[in-house]
Amino acid sequence: MKTQFVLRKIFTGLIFGMTSIGAWAFGNGCTDPLACNYDPAAVEDDGQCIYGNCIEGDNPWNAIALSLTNLGICSSISGSLEGATPSAIVQSEFASGEDIWYSFVPQTKGVRIEVGSSVSDIIIELVNHNYEAVASLNLRSGIGGEVLNFGSLSIGEMYYVAVRNVNSNLGNGAFTICAQNIKSSECIVPAEPLESLCELLKTGYCGVGVSYTFRFVPQSDPTTVYTRTQTSNLLLMANISGLRYNSDYTVSTVVNYQLPNSLGYMETVQVNPSGEYQLSTGDYPRTELISADRCSTGSKSIYSYVKAEYLCDATDYKWCFEEMNNDMIPTGLPIIKFAGSATNQIKLNQVPQLRSGKTYRVKIAPVFGGLGGPGKPGTVGDYGPFQYICTIGAAMSLFDEEKGLNNEFNYKSEIHNIQASVYPNPNTGENFMVKFKPNDHSNVVTIKMFDSVGRVVFNEKFSFDGELTTNLNLHREVVEGIYIIEFATLDEVISERIIIEK
Repeated sequence: MKTQFVLRKIFTGLIFGMTSIGAWAFGNGCTDPLACNYDPAAVEDDGQCIYGNCIEGDNPWNAIALSLTNLGICSSISGSLEGATPSAIVQSEFASGEDIWYSFVPQTKGVRIEVGSSVSDIIIELVNHNYEAVASLNLRSGIGGEVLNFGSLSIGEMYYVAVRNVNSNLGNGAFTICAQNIKSSECIVPAEPLESLCELLKTGYCGVGVSYTFRFVPQSDPTTVYTRTQTSNLLLMANISGLRYNSDYTVSTVVNYQLPNSLGYMETVQVNPSGEYQLSTGDYPRTELISADRCSTGSKSIYSYVKAEYLCDATDYKWCFEEMNNDMIPTGLPIIKFAGSATNQIKLNQVPQLRSGKTYRVKIAPVFGGLGGPGKPGTVGDYGPFQYICTIGAAMSLFDEEKGLNNEFNYKSEIHNIQASVYPNPNTGENFMVKFKPNDHSNVVTIKMFDSVGRVVFNEKFSFDGELTTNLNLHREVVEGIYIIEFATLDEVISERIIIEK
């Protein structure tokens, strides 16, 4: 980039790859409003006023209006530096410095200004409505146009653009100019506190090939900023590391564009948010056993997985099991088990105290911010409501609705004289025999087969007289593993384990 000598400079800095130059300061200049180079900030005339037929756009106060188009559409207009004079408003000085001025009022936070020239070494300068310098750009070395990408405008305010000649000895004459809106974005924030960080926050869509940086500033600590950059304009709140429940945040979105600069290289242009918004998060969410794993849908194998309602931001789950007696009263101490990961499921036989043929009431508490348990960093939320799990095997009866449970199930007392067998075992899963002899006068039995995660792979009812001996055809392909076969009559339930090997 060519060295720029800045006159009357107050500050310097770098904004989005461009030089940010000082504010226009008071000093000597042309004080005659009729002169082409009139300087409204001059406090003393320097004797350098230029008169004659002033060229349109020779100063900001007679700037040419510039229409902005959508990004990607450059509707150029023609201009010329012939006969133009250096303006006192500009903040940089070169060998000649003739300039022509344009004005626009942005409706977005970003702008792309393209100036094309084959006869002049162009510099673009951008000033605000107070003629304070905003940005300056001269990337090319020698004759050629420039492209200024900028993302920190104030919507609705007047801006002025100077097309300047670095050195008229190299050439002076025609150019083209166009200006394009670079769209900014604003978040759509719900009016009510979020029920869960698993909800989506939406920001305005800004086109293909952009990314969005979501910024969350806690109102309790404005020095802290939580951010996430992604290509989607839909943000899963849980993906912002550090967000907490029962908190208030100021939210905004920066849009990141990849746009070519004066030399044709892609540069990142960050367009500031259109506004900031207030967002509140509610209480920690709760979870409970999913309906498919409750007693109302049938009993579960002790080798089955059971699931809690999924919470996307939970990092662990705390399970509490309580065994119920025949009067549906909890017996013994609660059995506590942390899942040890963000998975919302647990295998029943991984809780050593659980037994087949029992009914348990279960409540689950999600954990946030790490694993739960003694010495672990996670925060344990509140338990959800109790639900009930019934395990496969010789079971007990459930009490009626007065005890708080549905009495539509017919779980029976333990039976020790039922005879059931499956062979050969191990088996290939293609063909095996079962024998069953009940301890009562039943003549119908339902045979079910469960895989290791509790899914039913076979379910069929058989009629018999005294004793059943039959060949089972699964009518489906099964994988290797351990399976449970359950025999159930109106009064009895028993299960056998079989191993499938191929």
